[in-house]
This record gives sequence, C-alpha cells and structure tokens, in this order.
Amino acid sequence: MQITTRTGALSGETQTSTKAFTFSKSAYRTLSYVLIAIGIFFRLFHYIYNRSLWTDEMYLSLSFLKMDFLELAVKPLEYQQKAPIGFLWLVKLSVMAFGKQEMALRLIPLLSGIASLFFFKKVAERFLSTAAVAAAVGILALAPPFIYHSVEIKQYGVEVLVTILALYLYVRYQHKKEIPQLIGWGIGGALLIWFSYSSIFVLTGMALAITINNIIRGRWKRAFLQAIPFSMWMLSFLMNFFLFTYQKTNSGWLIDWFDIRQAYLPIPPKSFADLSFLLQMPYKMLFYPLGLLWEFVDVDNGVVRIIGRMGVISLTLWVVGMVFYIRKNPKVFMILFLPVLLAMVASAIRQYPFYERLILFLCPLIIIFIAKGFDRISHTFSKTTYVQPVLLFLLLLGPLGTSAAQVADTNLFGGYKRNYQRDCWLYVNQRFQPGDAVYVYWNIRYGYLFYKDSYDLRYDGIRGNDYRKVSQNAEDYLNNLNKDINNLKKYKRVWIVYEKDYWVDIGDYDGHPEWYWKNYSLRNKTLERFSTLGKQSDVFDTKQARVVLVTVKQLK
Repeated sequence: MQITTRTGALSGETQTSTKAFTFSKSAYRTLSYVLIAIGIFFRLFHYIYNRSLWTDEMYLSLSFLKMDFLELAVKPLEYQQKAPIGFLWLVKLSVMAFGKQEMALRLIPLLSGIASLFFFKKVAERFLSTAAVAAAVGILALAPPFIYHSVEIKQYGVEVLVTILALYLYVRYQHKKEIPQLIGWGIGGALLIWFSYSSIFVLTGMALAITINNIIRGRWKRAFLQAIPFSMWMLSFLMNFFLFTYQKTNSGWLIDWFDIRQAYLPIPPKSFADLSFLLQMPYKMLFYPLGLLWEFVDVDNGVVRIIGRMGVISLTLWVVGMVFYIRKNPKVFMILFLPVLLAMVASAIRQYPFYERLILFLCPLIIIFIAKGFDRISHTFSKTTYVQPVLLFLLLLGPLGTSAAQVADTNLFGGYKRNYQRDCWLYVNQRFQPGDAVYVYWNIRYGYLFYKDSYDLRYDGIRGNDYRKVSQNAEDYLNNLNKDINNLKKYKRVWIVYEKDYWVDIGDYDGHPEWYWKNYSLRNKTLERFSTLGKQSDVFDTKQARVVLVTVKQLK
C-alpha cells in the first residue's frame, strides 16, 4: 500500500508522497468512521446501562425536578451547583418530554457527545492529514473521560461540543469578507456562549489570534470587518454575564475547595514545589481529562509507571505538534494555544479552576496538537515500514483498552464517581412493609430527595439531622444523635441508609468544624450508636452506600 500525506488548508504544508508500505488514505478515512462507530457504541452502552446518578449529578438534578425555566435562569441552583442557562433549559426540556429519571437527564450530554465526534472529524480534516484525522478522532471517540462526560448529567460534555463548534465556525467563516456572512459567524459564536461558561476562553483566544495575525500582516480592512463577529461575541458574553451568570459566580466555599485541591495554578512559581507542580501538569492532563495513558499498566516504581503507561509518547507528540505550528503556521498555533493560556491566566488570578473536568473543554485543541505531532513524526519516518500504523496503535491502545475494560466491568466506569444510591433506595422500596421506618442519614439525603421524586418511592423517609455544627465535640455529637435514635424506637423495623465514605456535606469548609475532621473514629461510633436500636436483620452493601434493617428492641 502507499501513503500520501496531505495536510488541510490551514496547516501550511504541501502535499508529499512516499512509497512506504502502510495504509492508504481511503483506509484511514474508513478507520476514522470505524473509530467514530466504536465511540458511539461505548456512549450508547453506558447510557442504556443507565447507572445510578453519582453525587454531583444528584445535586444538579434536584434543580430540574424543583425549578421551572425562569427559576433555573435567575435563582441559585440547588446544592451550590452552577451551569449555563442554555444547558439548563435543554435538560429541562428533556425532563419535561421524557420524565424525571436518569436517561432523560443524560440525553443532552449524550447527543452532544455523539455530535462532537462528527463535527470534530470535519474540523480535524481542515488541520490535519488523513492519517492524523484518524488519530484525533480516535482519541475523542475512545478516551474514557470523553465517554464518561457524554453520559453524565453535567455540562462538561456540552462544553467539549461548544469548543468544537467554535473551531467549526472558524474554518467555515475565517476567509469570509461579506457582512452577512460575518454576522452569521457572530451569531453562531454569540449563541455558543449561552451553552458554555468556558466558551469565552475559546472565542476570546480565537479573536485575539486572528486580530494579531491581521495586524502583523497589515490586513487592516480584514481586521475591521472581523471585528464585527468578535464584537457580537463580547456583547453576548456581557449580556449573559450580567443578566444571569453574575448572580451565580463562585462562592467563597468553592474558591476554598478548589484552592485546597491546587486548582489555581502557581503562576509565577514561587518555589521549587510550584515549579515541579507546573512541570507535572501536562502529564497529569494525559490521564485526566485526555485519557491517553495505559491505565492497565500498574507498577509501584514511579519512573517505570510513567514510561510503561506510554505517557512519553503522547507528550512527545504534543510538543512536536506545538513546535510545528509555531514554526509553520503561528496563526493556527495561537488559535489552539491562546484559549489554554487564557484559562491558565484565569486560574493564576483565581478566577477559573484549572482542574480535571473543568478543563475538558480545552481537550479538542490539545488533541489537534497531539495529532499534528503524530503526523509530523510519521512523515519524518515515512520510509520506515509500519511506523505510522504502529504509532497510531500505541497512541490509541491505552484509551481503547481502558474503555473496553469499562464495558466488560461496568463497576470500573467513572472511577470514584461510580455510585449505587439508586440500588439502595429501590432495595428498600421492594422490601418495605407497612409500619416500617426509613431513616435517611444526613450525608445521603440528597439521594433520597432525588429518587423519592423521580422513582415515586412508596415510603416517606425520616431525614436525620446534621448535628455537627451544633456540637462541641464527638461526645456532644453522639448525645445529640440520640434524639434521632430515640424517635425511631417506636417502630418495629427501621431501615437505616447512609453513605459509607462521604461524611461531609457540600458547602463544608475542609477542616471545619475542627473537632469533627480530626475525629475519624466518630464514624464507627456513630454506627455503633445506631446498633443500640436492636438486632440487625438485613444488610444491602455497596461500594459507596449501605442499607441496614434493624429489628427494634421492644421494651417490656
């Protein structure tokens, strides 16, 4: 077979060809569609499997159950959640059309995840060779984080689509000079802002890159004309921010929560630890949110683990791709890199966390860099048999292997975000008898509130009180808890439902109250206190939550 390396109109390369034995263009085009099909399968599989909502999903979902369209726009969301108004309204429409349960809530992210694959292929074709398009599409289709956020009732999967659509509008309108077409570009970008907070980084970076390029090249007329869509984007952002987003900006608790988790980048670094943290950041991003590491390689030695998980390959491709664009097409480099830089600057001034799922929207930009690096290294070794397909195999094996494992064992899907609350509530619902009581411990009440409404549970839970803030120490807390326990003694059977590992509440500042955070044994003492009710007669145990049925000791 013969390879002909072609780079799209935005790449700055000319066509070249070699006689190396490798896949043809048509084979790579077919492979791109095969990878998209596999990506859709993974997404549909987990969507249809319909796992229980996890903690953050339940926090946000309660707002869709309780609020109408106007309230979603102007009122604070339940449990300090935040999401763009366009996303909220689309999910609300889905809930109204298809019901209150998980699949209706996750429908918009699912459709966004599938649409992302097709639009990204169109975008990648304008930046990359045919083989590199397969690499880029394969990463987006197969990497576990993109699959997960395509079936999670949060806005992050939609933000990925918005970034891709911003790039799609760019490749479609960048050379347009007619006012109506520029207005069309402006309207398209302006609408994206209402569906993604992070879109302002992408659009601002794009506008800066194009304007700088126009100024350097002396294209003043084009700079003036393209200011039309850019101004429309800014106007849309200001309207959205001051009418809706401003009222839902970060609380002090959220800032503190992200600060403790090092989500605000130490720029400029003030110590060796800061510098080390920044240098490790790209590798950490390969794990999450890019999902490119070979997670099935598990060794204790840190250096061996880094090498064995093939992080060096992805990092090398990333750097090579960036260097290529810096040298050959600085405009494209700025369009892809400035949004990342702006997000980093916003993090450095504590305005936006550079953290895990919150930077998922940057991944399409980084993937293009990685795919371009794959393209250039493949081109450099084009006379060596099989370099290109072997390199593609090594790049995609990690995400494919991890995603396939998560299909084989669904308990792996989502990692620490895997939740089993629905199983607990339905287990009680199937076995509940008249006269029983269901005690909902305070750390699991959000799950009860959601599933009570969405599944119409036939019991009314007794919500436990959170006595931490009115107690001075562990003994005081247990004494206060006796109030709840004494109220349960009038029942013959009591179902106790609680979270096993989640012993804090949203809005809690880490370390407060101090006595509670230092007293880890209080968890066991709390469970021991409930055991005084009577004999344990049934247990339903999951990795994350537990149900205990107690037959209450009756006083003679």
